[in-house]
Amino acid sequence: MRISFSRALLTGALVTGFVGSAVYASENNDEKKEAKKQYYQVLIESKNIVRSGKIKVEVVKEKEHSAEVEVNLIVQSQLLDQESLGEYREKMTQYLKSLHNKGYKKTPAVITLNSPLKLNNFEEFVKDKNIEVERFYIRTIDKNGNLGTISGIPSENDLVPKDKLKEFLNGAEVVGIYSIEGNISTDETAFNQLSKDNNVFLADISKKVIEEEVLNSIDFKKLKDKNEKIHIDVNIPNFYWFIEKNE
Repeated sequence: MRISFSRALLTGALVTGFVGSAVYASENNDEKKEAKKQYYQVLIESKNIVRSGKIKVEVVKEKEHSAEVEVNLIVQSQLLDQESLGEYREKMTQYLKSLHNKGYKKTPAVITLNSPLKLNNFEEFVKDKNIEVERFYIRTIDKNGNLGTISGIPSENDLVPKDKLKEFLNGAEVVGIYSIEGNISTDETAFNQLSKDNNVFLADISKKVIEEEVLNSIDFKKLKDKNEKIHIDVNIPNFYWFIEKNE
């Protein structure tokens, strides 16, 4: 019997390691949640991305004396359905045309895979789809069937520094890589080849679009007038949890 993935299995002290420029880290969601409990100020009214409101954007401050503003794509995990997800997926075509027309040759993307790719298949996939990888997420499983996540970034010489990865497994096994953050081409043909690939659940290119919308909004300009040091950090999650939830 498979044990469902629980984020609680991954929390605790943040663990990081370095090999060249490579970093591995366990997710530390408890710290993020605690930060939100301590301070959470909504700066701009949330905006629905899909009609149902199950995917929306919020603009908040999570640190009282910080100039950093968090722009978060919020997905209502308990309510998200196939209809809202399909509507969101269709928006990527609109976003691509908009970015391409503005002259962007590349754009940030969060790619959720249908199932974890083995490391050698991951490397072939990235090369074939010409993805500039900035971060990847690895699904692991321990001897008791508990699922976990390790995030990492490429080193100077290796897309996935395997020797360093072993230090973070603690006896668990690698299932595969289930999500990628990086940059992809805004060429329509290249994007269609990526988004329609059998390995891909969602190629999310909303980050740059959301970033521009916030920066150009009247509400943000008012915030900037009050504090010229204010800057934004756009956070786009992957959707792999949705796949596992519905397996």
